[in-house]
Amino acid sequence: MKCVCEEPGPFNCGHKGILAHIENGKATTAVERCDQCKTYASDKEAKSSLRAFFKKQIFPVTIGVSKKVIQQQIEELDSYFAFNEGHLFKSRQKNFDGIYQLLVSIRSRI
Repeated sequence: MKCVCEEPGPFNCGHKGILAHIENGKATTAVERCDQCKTYASDKEAKSSLRAFFKKQIFPVTIGVSKKVIQQQIEELDSYFAFNEGHLFKSRQKNFDGIYQLLVSIRSRI
C-alpha cells in the first residue's frame, strides 16, 4: 500500500517522505515530513533534503495512469499505423515507434 505522500494530489512533490506543493521548481507551501511513513526525522530534515534535490535540478514526475488507458493508446497507434502504412516520413515513423515502445514499456510496469 502506498503512503499518503506517494498518492497523487496537490501535496505530492515526487519525493518520498515529503509533503509540499511544488510549482516551477519551488515549494509554494510549507515543506513538511510525512507523519505516516516518517522517512525524515523532522520537517527541517525534509526541507533540507528537498532543497538538495532541487539543487541537482532533478524534477520527479508522478503520472497516474491505468493499464486500460495505456492499452487504448497502443490500440490507437496500431490502427493509425495500419491506416497510414507506407505513407509516413521516416522521421515521423521513428517518433511513433519511440512512443509505441514507451507505451509498451509503461504497460509492462503497471
